[in-house]
Amino acid sequence: MTPAGTGPRLGDRYVLGEVLGRGATGAVYAAHDVHLDRPVAVKVLIQAGDTLTTPERFQREARTTARLNHANIVAVYDVGRVTERDTVDAAPGTPFLVMELLTGGSWKDTLSRGNPSPPRVASALAGVARALAAAHAVGVTHRDIKPANVLISADGSAKLADFGIAKSVESTGLTKQGEIVGTLAYTAPECLEGQAAGPAADVWSFGVLLYESLSGRRPFEQETLGALITAIQSGRYRSLAYDLPALPHSLSATVDRCLDPDPPHRPSAAELARVLGEAAAAGESSAPVTTVTPFLGPVEFPVSGPPVSGGPVSGPPGSWRGGAPPAPPTSGGPSWGRPVSGPPVSGGPVSGGPVSGPPRGGSGTSPVPIPGLRSSGQLPVPPRGGAGAGGAPPPSGRPVAGPGRPVAGPPPEPPRKRRRWLVPVAGVVAFVVLAGGVLGSRALIDSVSGCSGELPLVVAASPEKSGIVSALADRFNADPSDVDGRCIKVRIVTVKSGEAVDALAKGWPTDDYGDRPDVWSPASSVWVGLVGQRVGAIGTPAKAPSLARSPLVIAAPEATAKALGWPDRQPSWQDIARYAGNDAAWKAASHSNTPFVFARTNPLVSTSGLHATLAAYLAAPGHTGDVQQDLERNSVKLFLRTLERSTDRYGDTTLTFLDTLRQQQEEQAATTVSALAVEEQTVWAYNQGEPLSAGASHLPPPKEKLVALHPSDGTLVSDHPYVTVDSVIDAPWVTPAKRTAADKFLSFLLAGPQQETFRAAGFRGADDKLDPDVVAKSNGLISADAPTAFAPPQPAAVQALLGAWRNLNKPANVLIVLDTSGSMNEKVPGTSTTRLQLATRAAKESLSYFGSNDSVGLWEFSTHLSGSVDHRQIVALGPKDEAALSRGLDSLKAKNDTGLYDTARDAVDTVRESADADGINAVVLLTDGDNQDPGSISPGALLTSLKKAPRVHVYPVAFGSELTPAGKRVLSQIAAATGGQYYESNDPRNIESVLGDVMSNF
Repeated sequence: MTPAGTGPRLGDRYVLGEVLGRGATGAVYAAHDVHLDRPVAVKVLIQAGDTLTTPERFQREARTTARLNHANIVAVYDVGRVTERDTVDAAPGTPFLVMELLTGGSWKDTLSRGNPSPPRVASALAGVARALAAAHAVGVTHRDIKPANVLISADGSAKLADFGIAKSVESTGLTKQGEIVGTLAYTAPECLEGQAAGPAADVWSFGVLLYESLSGRRPFEQETLGALITAIQSGRYRSLAYDLPALPHSLSATVDRCLDPDPPHRPSAAELARVLGEAAAAGESSAPVTTVTPFLGPVEFPVSGPPVSGGPVSGPPGSWRGGAPPAPPTSGGPSWGRPVSGPPVSGGPVSGGPVSGPPRGGSGTSPVPIPGLRSSGQLPVPPRGGAGAGGAPPPSGRPVAGPGRPVAGPPPEPPRKRRRWLVPVAGVVAFVVLAGGVLGSRALIDSVSGCSGELPLVVAASPEKSGIVSALADRFNADPSDVDGRCIKVRIVTVKSGEAVDALAKGWPTDDYGDRPDVWSPASSVWVGLVGQRVGAIGTPAKAPSLARSPLVIAAPEATAKALGWPDRQPSWQDIARYAGNDAAWKAASHSNTPFVFARTNPLVSTSGLHATLAAYLAAPGHTGDVQQDLERNSVKLFLRTLERSTDRYGDTTLTFLDTLRQQQEEQAATTVSALAVEEQTVWAYNQGEPLSAGASHLPPPKEKLVALHPSDGTLVSDHPYVTVDSVIDAPWVTPAKRTAADKFLSFLLAGPQQETFRAAGFRGADDKLDPDVVAKSNGLISADAPTAFAPPQPAAVQALLGAWRNLNKPANVLIVLDTSGSMNEKVPGTSTTRLQLATRAAKESLSYFGSNDSVGLWEFSTHLSGSVDHRQIVALGPKDEAALSRGLDSLKAKNDTGLYDTARDAVDTVRESADADGINAVVLLTDGDNQDPGSISPGALLTSLKKAPRVHVYPVAFGSELTPAGKRVLSQIAAATGGQYYESNDPRNIESVLGDVMSNF
């Protein structure tokens, strides 16, 4: 400290000493307040140019910080302007700010000395979160959360500084439309798109800070401006749950929630303070220490002070100690993507999470994380065109499919224009990233890339690969190719293959299915043929380029696999049918008292279910290939019916069964599934704990992994074709320019580096070979050998088999129960219809999922519909009568309140009374609100009642956004107690899609 009385002066009060640091808006000096005889810090404005309107922002820092009297916010003592009499090196009129002096340096200094322990991170950043909560409570958004703006006091506590670019809820006029203010690497994705920064943007920046503090690196560290912006907007990063397995779930989950691209899904600052405070307290009591090798990134210009004496704070050894984290595996493992986790939940896991997913054909890139990538840091941008190392050359020519339409095929790519970064642009980048400048992101990216605009290319991809294709699209977009000077911008939407068939056959109406795709990549070419059947195409579609391959396998826990003869031999479809239809034979083989349950998905919507149905037909004894004749043969029908009736339910996705299997293992409960039909790649992902659906997080490997059994008599292979939509239907929106763009993206996807990405994720290449690392890491659970593959039947034969499936599958005995309380009469925003009208219309559409051997009934419920009874029968449970059900749905009127609990109990009891021992017995329960009948059964008593035998599956659907968290929790518990599944349709306009998913269980 400079002694009082020497050094530059500000007025007669402040004597300036050494420069502690230089930041985006000013230089900070250690100083002495002569009047009060105390040390202070003085920040003097650095003139940075008119574009920042810096003096006004500097003055606002004083006013804003003075409003925020909080223990974790650096206190402001005084504000003024330099005069001609002052001896400081600054022009007269330059603003200065006097603050409390913190001698512990900045949090950036702390991180540069090595990663602090997790409890130290939690303790320090809990204070920052409390500061943010106080600011947000009075309408102030900080907008520049980063390590250099967190200062450390002598006692080690953290204080938030530099409110120079903070924004109040009142408009200031200091930020122009489209400007991005702050350090880019900590800028939330919505701000990059020109949206105003709100409290959720601070939380996202805080998530980057927390990630960096725990791991030693930022989640987004791309080296170029364009790549960094693309990475942040994509929302894909390497999850801490993988790199730091010893890190408490509360911390990794908190990071994941902060970095959610959707602002409403992020936690509040107050919630962050609570969670981090609890983590710090738990860490101090158990003495956590986690060592992570630090990663030192680019130099910034922090406002810093002298270092804190001593090393990082840590406690005595305890349960947090993890040592250096295990090195990432050379294959698989890392989770690239947007992990999304809920807040820490006490007690056991809750089953039956929402499965509704996004609207069909929703916009934006898929949030599914990319499994199996082996690199760390940013996704590299490989050279375009050609096969690349290890890749097969792309096919030439443009094959013809259906009614003479071309299928996208990758012609040799013309030489690409190489674009250079000009020196002035590089200067702007340095200014933005290091100084916290102003950036109009889209305009700058276009000017840097040399594009005259964008050429959007929408690709509809099946769920099992949409995460990978989305990440590869980001890689493609980071170094864009162009068509006639317009840069191609690829956007991936996730659409189930069966749903895409329906959408395409209808011409893809955007009101029902969202944006129209230009390219379609279902899981199997069989779906392409089915579209042709639906639209009246003649002949067989031409073979389309394949992005990756994965055979259908019979997945089973090791004990089941051994009972089926593995590893000495692979089971056949005949073996599966024998055990499915003979409990005594299975008990003898497995030494178990549980029957053999062979689970699979609905073939009308799911590829694994479709392939399982086709493979069973092709393996059936006595089949000739003539489907119409074969379906009249008793041997074929008996074989197919035996396999179909060995399940206790169907599903729209294999995730339904895999989630149940994992949960039962964790709870050490008896498993309800013996084996299931899934793609081989799904087995790989499940065994690694990798995400299997949109919004899922990377999990630890399951306690008992699955064996991928190759049926000895043959199976079908998902070939993941790539076709332009105009090759399968009339699609005038697919212009010649978009076809050229589709060809370029296809060439990119077929090149070696991208094919290696698919193979690293567990897919097979065009040669049907697995990645050697995948084989090695599977430890024999997945065979390197290619299975015997059936040639799929012709499209007309497939259509005929699916038509007969409804009369062969396990019969359903289902009661549909609809909420008709008064709130169902409210208009749905953006439509001219009520909730009830949308619900009844969706229920009518869902009736097509039931066959002639199914029983279906209909109830309505509200309160006091018949005396004290809250429900009323509209159509009695019995053989499906579609006309009566449609009339009943049309007759429903909304009134009264929501009598949910008594209705759920009575509906289950009614289905029990007519339960089909060989069928699927279930209740579909749709409600838009919590229980409002004070005299009804309690939730606890309801759950006890629902667990009685015989089991009746309940599928609750939360309709709209008015259910409380407690109400949704009860619905989820109902699903878990009955072996059903909980669904949500928060946007009522999506109810048709959600009910379709529900009915796929039957």
